[in-house]
Amino acid sequence: MPMPKRHVTQASKLSGSLSELARTAPKSLRALSKLARDPRLLAVINELHDSGEERRKAAKNATAYLKRRGVAVPKGMKVTLIDNNWYASFCIRGVTKDGVIWSWGFHYDSEEGWGWGC
Repeated sequence: MPMPKRHVTQASKLSGSLSELARTAPKSLRALSKLARDPRLLAVINELHDSGEERRKAAKNATAYLKRRGVAVPKGMKVTLIDNNWYASFCIRGVTKDGVIWSWGFHYDSEEGWGWGC
């Protein structure tokens, strides 16, 4: 069973919000926006919905798994997939010139759908 329609709608809204943010955001956040709009990422999420075996593979090294599937994972992004309920997190972290550590990201929960935060 692929992503529920409600989750597809959430993905579209998240992507739109990230596109707006990307217009004025630093390069690293523009990369996050591009990832959220990547149809290959949504195709992988759909497949993970259907296949416990694929989720187990992805959970071992989610970044490498996505790259093998043709998804361009931005440099410095940490991708985590927890295979239980299942949950995937896409986060970029950085440090400002003043030494302030920041993180920005989005996540997917197989029951709740898409949302903001790492």
